[in-house]
Amino acid sequence: MFAIHHNTITIDGRSVSYMRSGDPKNKTVVFLHGWGARAGGYLGQENVIRELAKYYYVIAPEHPGLIRSDPPNKVWTMTDFVDNLHTLLSKLDVNNFILMGQSFGGGIATEYAGTYPNTITNLVLIDSIYSPRIHNWYFKLRFGWQPIYKWILTSQLAPTFLKKFAISGYLGVPWSNISRKNAGKWIHMASTNIQSPVTINYTSLSMPVILIWGNKDTFMTAIDGAKKLAEKIPHSKFFEVTGGHTFLYNNPKRAVDILKNEL
Repeated sequence: MFAIHHNTITIDGRSVSYMRSGDPKNKTVVFLHGWGARAGGYLGQENVIRELAKYYYVIAPEHPGLIRSDPPNKVWTMTDFVDNLHTLLSKLDVNNFILMGQSFGGGIATEYAGTYPNTITNLVLIDSIYSPRIHNWYFKLRFGWQPIYKWILTSQLAPTFLKKFAISGYLGVPWSNISRKNAGKWIHMASTNIQSPVTINYTSLSMPVILIWGNKDTFMTAIDGAKKLAEKIPHSKFFEVTGGHTFLYNNPKRAVDILKNEL
């Protein structure tokens, strides 16, 4: 089993964390985690990295504001996340890689593939966000959460444990990284989550695209919409597996087995 190496890099004055693992002689997979994922444990991307590293060289950035990367000082759009990722990969001299994203990370991956198509060989989307989103109760819940989240972070009445609970639960930030004094620096993340739609025209994606969806993902990134999306993408293959929206973190082997056979 390959060790997982934890690293940081400075981009525009912001500390951005990333993990790497596997044999550099193998094909490179850049894995982009979803919103609310953790470094390890439940919803931990380390579970995914370990499985991928058996067959690939893995680089797994942590998006600004999520897990251990410093948050942006304004509301970001999907373009901002793409620019951050491109700068990171350029600094690491990563080219001709497989780009794989889950949930929110899949949205960034899609936008990146449309913006820098010549840098990647394959795009892999796993229970990814997509546009247009289905405006169900889950989608609308984010708008109700935004003012509550902002109040918790800014109010003097909110106890420290509540601030930590909100930031860690929502963004995957370790409790030890959060204090009463610095809680406000994550203030823009709720608005960022609302204002980050995928803007790329799916019919313009020129690379082979693999879509893997849990058959129980019926409301977060609904599988019915994903199947329609796959029909729009020129060179795509759709795979349905047993599980829900976050199956990848609990049983990454299901997805990695598909990649081994298809890539």
